[in-house]
Amino acid sequence: MQQIKAFIRYKIGKKANKRLRNNTIIPAILFGGNKKNLLIALDKKFVWNFIKQDNFFSSIFYIIINNKKEKVMIHEIQRHPFKALINHIEFVRINENKRINVLVKIKLIGKENCKGVKQEGGLLFLHRNYVRIKSLPKYIPKFIEINVSNLSIGQTIALKHIYNTKNLLFLEKNNNQKILTVKRITKM
Repeated sequence: MQQIKAFIRYKIGKKANKRLRNNTIIPAILFGGNKKNLLIALDKKFVWNFIKQDNFFSSIFYIIINNKKEKVMIHEIQRHPFKALINHIEFVRINENKRINVLVKIKLIGKENCKGVKQEGGLLFLHRNYVRIKSLPKYIPKFIEINVSNLSIGQTIALKHIYNTKNLLFLEKNNNQKILTVKRITKM
């Protein structure tokens, strides 16, 4: 399991946070688990390497503060509106016996062999990159995998077609919501 080192920050407010960001430090908060909230800060370079991973929103990892480990997930990332900067990160403590809401990335398998694309000349349209689920931490998948190799033009995969298990609860309101479609290419 991955680990991120953090340190406690004592100064709060816009000026203090701006000073941190100017020194390649990202302000953050750690909350939940019936413990007090902790104002923390993290090294910007390590955070950027971590969030480049496809499954960072559904990853459970350890945050190390003063040589103490806490099992956490990313709750929210606040980004700058137009610059490639992270303004603030919220981490939530994990309770192994309590279900949590998570965004899980959709991973397509068999894209290069998709019948509707390769043989029939269509295009594969992915309508959603992530699906929101509720699960115990030990059952959270890294990805929701969908095999598209046998899809033909006109076929659609909706949320209801994705495997359902007793361990995962999909939180989307509409079960008929499209995940992906294979469409015919129309010439103009």
